[in-house]
Amino acid sequence: MTVRVEHDGLGAVELPAHALYGIHTARALENLSFSKRTLGAYPVCVHALALVKGAAAQANREAGVLEAAIAEGIESATRAAADHLDQFPVDLLGGGAHTLEVSVDMQRVG
Repeated sequence: MTVRVEHDGLGAVELPAHALYGIHTARALENLSFSKRTLGAYPVCVHALALVKGAAAQANREAGVLEAAIAEGIESATRAAADHLDQFPVDLLGGGAHTLEVSVDMQRVG
């Protein structure tokens, strides 16, 4: 398996090279497993989160607090979320904090 290495304040983590998520999601996988059910197994939930994140990006762009290119990247990623359910491996009950990272990292797809 081809990997990439990402770093944060806790050190380095190897991730699958094809993963659209990053180090924070990997850390959540290591530390936040409550239900043994992945977020990606619930497409309606992923869709709802994507709608909220896309709307927030749009509102923040319109308010002038988020650069247009970044907002457009987030909005594009949220539209593609349903096509990449395997990229939401975090626990359904993990709190959702790490799902933003997935949305932002998915800009590579959009």
